Parts: sequence; C-alpha cells; structure tokens
Amino acid sequence: MPDQPGGHKPTRTPRRTPANPPPPPPPQKAIAEPVRIEDLDDDARRPFHGLTNVVVMDELEVASVAVAIRELHTAVTEYMRMAARAIRPFMEQVKHTHQALVEADLIDDKGKATRPPDRPAWQSKYGPPARRRSR
Repeated sequence: MPDQPGGHKPTRTPRRTPANPPPPPPPQKAIAEPVRIEDLDDDARRPFHGLTNVVVMDELEVASVAVAIRELHTAVTEYMRMAARAIRPFMEQVKHTHQALVEADLIDDKGKATRPPDRPAWQSKYGPPARRRSR
C-alpha cells in the first residue's frame, strides 16, 4: 500500500474470526473478602471509619437510633417548610400567568396551545387559494 500523507502506513485491525477470538476480559478482583461477624476478634468489632466499617447489629442501641431518626426527621421537615415558603411566590406567579393565558385563549386548560380560528379566503392577505386542476 502506498504511504499516506504524513508518512505513516494505514493500519488494519485484525478481523474477528473463530481462529482469532477476542481476548478474554481480565478477571475481576474482589474488593473485600466476605467475613462472618462471629469469626471476627474483638479488635475487628471495634467501629472505625472507611469502606470496611463493620456494624454489629446486636450492639446497636435502639434508643440512640430512634433519637437520630427524630433529629433527621425534624431537620428534613424544617428544610421542606423553608423550601415551600421560598417556592410559594414563584408558583403563585406561574398560576396567575397560566390563568391569563387561558383567559386570552392562547392555551387550553391543559396548557396546550390553541389554534387561532381560520379566516375565510377573502380575508387572507394572499388571496383565495389557487384552484386545483384535475387531470
């Protein structure tokens, strides 16, 4: 084959045939080996931060979890109330705009644009449509 401009020869990727199968994907490495909690010694049961943190359910205090859930619920509720107060004026403006567009007959109740009524041909600025000739 002749050289291409720039001095390099075109390269071809080999065809995939039964004699030339694609290479197998590399084996997946496990992120962590599964471990039973009963097999852990006291050192491994101690909580620490990171991806390998182990939470032992029998040591979990139900009361502290209930307190944490109540605190989270209170914080999320307060955030939602603040967001509703902030969004309310905008949504009222959207409602008034929608009502004005419906009253002007520019959109229907569902928000789709309405088509203006067709004018008779004598009102058209282009005149009446050309007659079609049948053959």
